[in-house]
Amino acid sequence: MNKYKAIICFLFFIGFNKAVFSQSVLKGLKFSSDSLSIKQFIVTDEKQIDISTPLLSFVLNGKLNYSDAKENYKNKIDIHLSAYKKTKFGISAIISFTNTSLDTIQLENVVPLGENAHHVYITGKGKHELSRTYLFIPGKQPVNVIVPDDAWDLGFCSINDTKENIQLTALVRRNRTSIKKGNRTRFETNLFPGGSVEYNLYIETVTGDWHAALELMFQKRMVYDIENFDNNLFERKDLQWIRHSYVSHLMMNWDKNYYDYGDKQFHIDDFIERGKKLYGGDDFIGIWPTWPTLGLDQRNQFDLFNDLPGGTIKIKKIAEECRSKNTKLFVCYNPWDESTRNENHFEGI
Repeated sequence: MNKYKAIICFLFFIGFNKAVFSQSVLKGLKFSSDSLSIKQFIVTDEKQIDISTPLLSFVLNGKLNYSDAKENYKNKIDIHLSAYKKTKFGISAIISFTNTSLDTIQLENVVPLGENAHHVYITGKGKHELSRTYLFIPGKQPVNVIVPDDAWDLGFCSINDTKENIQLTALVRRNRTSIKKGNRTRFETNLFPGGSVEYNLYIETVTGDWHAALELMFQKRMVYDIENFDNNLFERKDLQWIRHSYVSHLMMNWDKNYYDYGDKQFHIDDFIERGKKLYGGDDFIGIWPTWPTLGLDQRNQFDLFNDLPGGTIKIKKIAEECRSKNTKLFVCYNPWDESTRNENHFEGI
């Protein structure tokens, strides 16, 4: 178990030891007549490789199902493949789930190509409210992994059921805006009768083992969030100081080192000076007024900054004081703050 804990944080921000592989481009897929299973895939030079796998697996009302076993979920949910197209990387499509029953159903753990003891895949495990995304490897105990914060419910799978050294790898992402007659949690979608939800499907091939497939989907494709990554912000000369900043503090704004309601005084200056004496000082200090208050009432994150002693005018003065003492002040930003008082985030910032 311990040897696999090292991969917990690698998926998006930290890489594997680079696997050397040449990309084998997926040219097409051959489906069953109902498009719910894959029979063959075609790669570079029109090479046809036979395979037999369901289009996906999913958990419906707590029970694992496979798309190619319709008898197990008939009269409950309908699965439809649409918008199939060839991309410069491989194949993309949309998978629609529609509740055809008279009851509310719960859909979760959608895995492209299907859960299988011989496949490497990522999906949910257990009922943890915040972190249940696990990597499953044949013959190993599954390990909890960290994925991008807007993609906890993604499904990933990589298979090599042929004699070829080629992985068929796929990723699904729930389209949260597509939900009709239903609601969602971080991991589940609850569909009322007649309700529906769509998942975006991406399939590619890659030469190598499952490490190469993970590197392809999570590092090179960035889970298909963006087609082209703009690195200009990271390369800006005026921001490169952060690459050599190693000491910092994250300070809650109820911390008396920020403001003490007892003596009604700010003490951030004293905190900076004490840090210089004890360990040479902080490269930057971050303040965080939104936890645990955000969500308790109608105020959004920008309201909470304004409600601090002295408001944002005082924060600006504190930032100037920090710079005069060779440190910097960071303020938190919560892009997920969308359910409190509505405000354009750019204007709020």
